[in-house]
Amino acid sequence: ITSAGVPDADPGLVSESCEFLIMVPPTGAFDRTAALLDDSIARHPDAIDKRYTRANLRFLGRKLDEAEADANDVLNAPLLNTSFLAQIQFSLKQQAAALLVDIAHLRWESAPEGERAAALAAVEKARDRLTSMGLDANTPLVIRADAKIAYSKGDYARATTLFEKLANDPAGRNEEVLRYSAECLERVGEMGLAYSRLTSAMKMQPYSARLTYHKA
Repeated sequence: ITSAGVPDADPGLVSESCEFLIMVPPTGAFDRTAALLDDSIARHPDAIDKRYTRANLRFLGRKLDEAEADANDVLNAPLLNTSFLAQIQFSLKQQAAALLVDIAHLRWESAPEGERAAALAAVEKARDRLTSMGLDANTPLVIRADAKIAYSKGDYARATTLFEKLANDPAGRNEEVLRYSAECLERVGEMGLAYSRLTSAMKMQPYSARLTYHKA
C-alpha cells in the first residue's frame, strides 16, 4: 500500500492503512507505515492526526526523541477553526500528552540506577501536564499514568489495582495494560490471574517474543 502517485489520497484511508500495517508482524511493516505517514504529512502538514499516529509508531520503534518531537508538535499545534480535525483536536492533544508519559516511563525503564530518580521525576512531570488538560484521576489516560508511576516506585499493590481497573474497562484495556497487569499480579502473588492476563495479552499481540518468553 502506498500513497505515492495519489497527491490527494484520502486521509482516512492512510490512517486505516497505517493502523493495519502496525498490527502486521514485522518484516518491513514499520518501514512501510513510516513511509506512508511521512508522505501524508509532507502533503498535509496540518494533519495532526497523522503526526500523532507517527508519534505512536516511533514510540513502538523505540525512537523516543522523534516520538517526543511529534507528540509535542501535536500539543503545540495552533487551534483549528473548521474541519473534522478541529472537532477532535483537543482529544488528540490529550492523547499526545499521555504518550509523553509513556515515553518518559520507557526512558525510566532503561535508565541506569543512578539516573532513575530523575527519570521518575520526568514521568511525574509528564503526568502533571496530562492532568492540566482537564482530565481527572478517574479517566483511563490518567489511571494508566498513575499505574506506571506506582510501578516505577515499586508499589506493586497500587499498580495492580490501577492496571486491573484498566484491564476491566474496554476503554483502557490493551496489550500493554494486560502485560503490566500480569507482571504486577505476579509480584503480589496472584499467579492464576497473572497467567490469564498474559494469555489475553498474547491474543492481542501474538507475535510478541517478549510475551511468549514471559509466559514460558
